[in-house]
Amino acid sequence: VIGGGGGDSDDDGDAPASVGVGDGAPRPDRVLALALARRPLFPGMVHSLGLGREAADALQAERDAGRPYVALFLRKKTADDDAAAELFSPADLDEALEDVHGVGAFAQVHNIADAPEGGAQALLLVHRRVDAATVVDAGPPPRLGVAHWPREAWVDEDENGEGRANPRPPTRSGKARKRRAVKDEASRGDLVRALSNEIVAAIRELVQLNPLYREHMQYFTQRVDIADPFKLADFAASLATAPGEDLQAALEERDVVARLRRSLELVSRERELSKLQQEISQQVETKLSSQQRTFLLNEQLKTIKKELGVETDDKEALVKKYRTRVDALEGTTTADDEETAEQKWAGGVIPAIARAAIEEEL
Repeated sequence: VIGGGGGDSDDDGDAPASVGVGDGAPRPDRVLALALARRPLFPGMVHSLGLGREAADALQAERDAGRPYVALFLRKKTADDDAAAELFSPADLDEALEDVHGVGAFAQVHNIADAPEGGAQALLLVHRRVDAATVVDAGPPPRLGVAHWPREAWVDEDENGEGRANPRPPTRSGKARKRRAVKDEASRGDLVRALSNEIVAAIRELVQLNPLYREHMQYFTQRVDIADPFKLADFAASLATAPGEDLQAALEERDVVARLRRSLELVSRERELSKLQQEISQQVETKLSSQQRTFLLNEQLKTIKKELGVETDDKEALVKKYRTRVDALEGTTTADDEETAEQKWAGGVIPAIARAAIEEEL
């Protein structure tokens, strides 16, 4: 057993409770809270989170006491880099809830490891959303009172046949009215299915464009039920590298259709970004390949010219030049009598053919 009392019971929120996952996890009404600097965390996902030293020590103490749970809230003033998560400092407890967004995540701490730079890395499993209620303990470490979101379950009324006014075959005029209604507005179930299919298609295309998402796809196929639109929307949003405010809007959305729309927008934006990244990468590779090919062909041309005697490198040409002048001064030969490479091969066609073939390649 590890910490966390049921939120609906009269027991202390710090009392031990049985272990659960997701909606079966404990629901303590007060919990240690951390402020996130850049982006929120989504339920159902396993996250690696950077921690400041004080936050790491506080979380480790909670784990040692049998309470491995934490509430995570995104600051309203997000940071540009991956700054470490920190505790609410005692100086700003009065304004703590004003500095962070009201909806956050309730997570279980599975592991804490020290980082070389002095902080730590925590491995978290996020169970559900929570609302920040009030500061109940100034600490240190400070604790917040939280309200856990109820279990989110999608029931497709279209498949269950609920809400149908007349189970009998409609009359001709009824059929006409039904056709007009379908044209005017799709049912809620149709919207959920259509948005879910679009999200799945966008995720698959994203994995093909960017190999970095392959591990996410493996997790998706093993752990995420695509028939559950709530979990699908959370998974899609967790893939995005969008600004924290956009991700927070998806986290706070309660309506399933609206949440799916936000997640589809986020993953579609990520897909377009990956397409652009792939295009830039291909352009760079093409340019480098062209430059490398030109360089290699130039080197081949120099080698062939050197072997045929049409051209020599700078060192050989300089040595030959001074040797010819020395021989001319000693009377052995004259500079004018030295046969040039072009004159040497004047009666042949091999250098011209080789040079023309390589220059054509260039």
